[in-house]
Amino acid sequence: SLRSLHLTNIALHVLVAFAIFWLISILCNNWPLPLLTSIFFLVHPVHTEAVSYMSGRVDSLVTLFMLLSVIFYIKNLRTKDTTFYILMLISYILALLSKENSLMLPLILILYHCSFSVSPDIAKREKIRGSVAFVSVIVTSFIYVLFRLIVLESALLEVPEASGIFQRVPGVFVAIINYTRILLFPTGLHMEYGKTLFTFGDMRAICGLLMFFFLVIYAFKIKKKK
Repeated sequence: SLRSLHLTNIALHVLVAFAIFWLISILCNNWPLPLLTSIFFLVHPVHTEAVSYMSGRVDSLVTLFMLLSVIFYIKNLRTKDTTFYILMLISYILALLSKENSLMLPLILILYHCSFSVSPDIAKREKIRGSVAFVSVIVTSFIYVLFRLIVLESALLEVPEASGIFQRVPGVFVAIINYTRILLFPTGLHMEYGKTLFTFGDMRAICGLLMFFFLVIYAFKIKKKK
């Protein structure tokens, strides 16, 4: 029934919030931060479209499995329990089966290693376990891409017929501005934000590009202190 489908979406959204709490607890030894972050994620109106719209559950599913993939990846690095390695692969496969954008996991794992440093003795152990886990993620991604392109004979992403990847790049920077606005002022919410093509002459694309470079520079500066 419609009510049961809606309750399922809500339950998935709550599970994602728990996964966020778990991940941030692992990354930061500061319990108020994961608590406040997960609560903020749980109640923010921007998620209305993913929770209320029945087909939007794929976003909750892929987010849940991606978070679990990162959590189990880190757990695998820090312990000698191979169970976390298996759980990481299972979570990533489920994420891939949920939505194609989960192919970004290798980039997220690289970002994790660039952002969080460990002591030399731990780093040596993590290097070996991390290499095996990371290669496994790459191989899984490659198999998935082959399956989509050869077996299913379909493109990875649905894009407008007349557009290419480079035509869609300005939209990435427009999205930075739009999503920042939605984060602060959640009005005009709807399901689809990505169908319009932009150019780098668009003021929103220019502002988004400047904001992107500012955030990258700021991240490198605070990394030295924290």
